[in-house]
Amino acid sequence: MENTISELLRAESAAKQTVEEARNERKVQLRRAQLEAKEEIIKMQEVINNEIKEANENYKAKYEDDIAEREKDTKETLKQVDTMAESNKKEMIDLLIKWATEVEPQLHENILREQRQAAAQAGTPEE
Repeated sequence: MENTISELLRAESAAKQTVEEARNERKVQLRRAQLEAKEEIIKMQEVINNEIKEANENYKAKYEDDIAEREKDTKETLKQVDTMAESNKKEMIDLLIKWATEVEPQLHENILREQRQAAAQAGTPEE
């Protein structure tokens, strides 16, 4: 019976050792899985960051192209305006002088309206 008790104690000790080894192995596996997950997360972050960086560079390049094109169009339009102004310079000056020298005084539309309203209230026909 003593033999049986010592065998049971050895079996219990072996079982404890087996359970402890299994726990330790599980801890090692969890650590390994965590490290692998962290590495995978880092890789995914790098891929996403590179995609974002590339998208920003593409957007920036497109935006810069648009600005350059608009500046070019604006310069061309200003050249056309300058050319038209130069070709019509004498006529424009003559027209401005005419407008400045040939003034025909007229009453402002608000005053004319007030006069019409006053005439209507007075019962006199409009002039």
